[in-house]
Amino acid sequence: MKKILVSTDFSEASHKALRYAVEFAKTIQGKIVLFHVFTPAVVPVTDVPWTVLPGPTEVTDEPMELLKKELQLFTNNLEVPAECYTTEGDTVDKIIELEEEEKPDFIVMGMKPAGVLREYLIGSVATSVIRKSQIPVLLIPELYLLKKIEQIVFACDYKIDDVTILSPVKEVVKLFNARLIILNIAKQTEDIDEDKTKTGVILENYFADTKHIFHFVEDNNLLNGLNNFIEQNKVDMIATVGHHHNLIEILFRKDTNRKIAFHTIVPLFIVPVITV
Repeated sequence: MKKILVSTDFSEASHKALRYAVEFAKTIQGKIVLFHVFTPAVVPVTDVPWTVLPGPTEVTDEPMELLKKELQLFTNNLEVPAECYTTEGDTVDKIIELEEEEKPDFIVMGMKPAGVLREYLIGSVATSVIRKSQIPVLLIPELYLLKKIEQIVFACDYKIDDVTILSPVKEVVKLFNARLIILNIAKQTEDIDEDKTKTGVILENYFADTKHIFHFVEDNNLLNGLNNFIEQNKVDMIATVGHHHNLIEILFRKDTNRKIAFHTIVPLFIVPVITV
């Protein structure tokens, strides 16, 4: 049985991520593992006598009860097996530890809009998880509306040493019987060199048993080109490779501004360069 690890901070974005994960689990007949990492409140030292701090059991019980309520809310009557864990510590480190222990197939996290324009930037926790995780990470925008996955864009820079790292992308495409668009966005002055041509042939062979097409877009701004393409082609999910892909590096940049912010409200599926 496939296992989906869902990280929650009880925000609206996390609620949307859990709802999506539950629907996904129904499709793949999988299991939900809901996880929350908390930091106990720090009580300042004062002159007031008889300050009572909550005990370890009280601190742990409260988030666990919240987790159980969330599971009941989203899994009620859906017959999706689920369990929940809560622990204290650094959120990223604990997520990676649980990944190593539970061996989930992928991680689902919420993505919050930044600013009044409802643009999306990848937060620091998600950024670190993506960089450290050895399994795919699926980011769900808070404002995303659940719908059938019919068309998936694989944003590709054609710099792939081992095409087998794309097996999670192929699996998702087949799972939903979706159409895959292998999209390359390049600067207007950039030529298609021999290496890119060879990679194109490799990708064609690898995805031969899926419904797929290749598409090339000329744009000096990667995110601008991607946003425009997504909006014009009714795309339901974006897939890309983490760590070294230009798209991920731009989204990770701290100086990313509104002019290049990711404002397309679709899930972002990021596969790691190294898989286990």
